[in-house]
Amino acid sequence: MRHFIYQDEKSHKFRAVEQQGNELHISWGKVGTKGQSQIKSFSDAAAAAKAELKLIAEKVKKGYVEQAKDNSLQPSQTVTGSLKVADLSTIIQEQPSFVAETRAPDKNTDAVLPWLAKDIAVVFPPEVVHTTLSHRRFPGVPVQQADKLPQLRRLACSVSQRDNKTATFDFSACSLEWQNTVAQAISQIDGLKTTQLPSPVMAVLTALEMKCTRYKVREDVMDQIVQEGGLEYATDVIIHLQQIDIEWDYANNVIIILPSGIAPSYLEQYSRFE
Repeated sequence: MRHFIYQDEKSHKFRAVEQQGNELHISWGKVGTKGQSQIKSFSDAAAAAKAELKLIAEKVKKGYVEQAKDNSLQPSQTVTGSLKVADLSTIIQEQPSFVAETRAPDKNTDAVLPWLAKDIAVVFPPEVVHTTLSHRRFPGVPVQQADKLPQLRRLACSVSQRDNKTATFDFSACSLEWQNTVAQAISQIDGLKTTQLPSPVMAVLTALEMKCTRYKVREDVMDQIVQEGGLEYATDVIIHLQQIDIEWDYANNVIIILPSGIAPSYLEQYSRFE
């Protein structure tokens, strides 16, 4: 039986697995308890072995660490070596059929996990109520719905002209795909922005607003993007925001757009060691 332990600030649990012929014996639960067990049956021993390796790979990826035979934990120990015996891509793609062991439901489920019960309201304990925020800035106050979405409509409008100077944009270091995206975003600076724009274009405009304006706080912008475009669209904008970086030469009003990770300010911090 191979034992794996997972521990963080909130949980301390184990997972054990052992192949016996065409069967896979699995146990799991909180450390210090008997936990639960299950037996999965496969067509043959080879299928059971592949399923075991797949399960181990999944648990290691989630942070489980294999326990040494002397019952002492070895944080640096992994199962990488054992995974070399099979093609991981094949293991992941295969879905072997098995007969799961039936067990009675936990009688304490509703008491421990009330949100799993149908139409049951989740009531927070008094000691944590003050930490449950409906808004990131004003606890207990819901996000205000804007009528005309002014922050979104005028996103990055103040970037192209500042102190009677016309901004110059340099995005030659970006990939061809991002160059096209940035060019489209620049063409939209003086117009009214809506979430009908592609999310990468909206990400560039948002980055310009955050990086190249005198007022750095633009918390309402994302609220308004969510309000009009929805949470999925706003999530795409955030993902694309992480892929670009902006350097602003204020004196010359030159805005340089770069792939994230190779911005000059990022590289300069290592120059002193060269």
